[in-house]
Amino acid sequence: SSKQELVDELKEGFFGCILEKMEDVPAERGSFLEYAQNCVETYIRTALERPHHYSAAFSGSNPFAERAPDNDILSNTRRAFERFHEVFEQGVANGVFRSDLDTYLAAKSIWASSHGLAQLMGHLPDMASGFFVGPVHDSAHLIKTHAALLIKGVTA
Repeated sequence: SSKQELVDELKEGFFGCILEKMEDVPAERGSFLEYAQNCVETYIRTALERPHHYSAAFSGSNPFAERAPDNDILSNTRRAFERFHEVFEQGVANGVFRSDLDTYLAAKSIWASSHGLAQLMGHLPDMASGFFVGPVHDSAHLIKTHAALLIKGVTA
């Protein structure tokens, strides 16, 4: 019935998609570090599948509101962030990430950096392939390197 309701539905749908894809990241294959990096990569790749929807999901009211509009269920946006946060809690519990790590702060920081890359790549599609001075890389390589560098920063 309003523009804000339409935007809220867009957010819920988009972050529901991100949540599903993050939940589908296989934890059994490879090391926990590879799993954590794959979660970061999955977030960015999913954002880039529909970069304009992703940007719109951050317009208006707080995209990480605790409750879904007119509902007592956690919003998909909040659940997607909580899923991202769980990766850091698991990493600390497994001894893979630093024991002194503030997991919420780490999740917010790494999410913010990943969000920035997703926004840049969504608005500057040729960023990886020569937008800046230096060697040409494909988008997948840039995303993989970004995730590896971020996760390495929190390892024990």
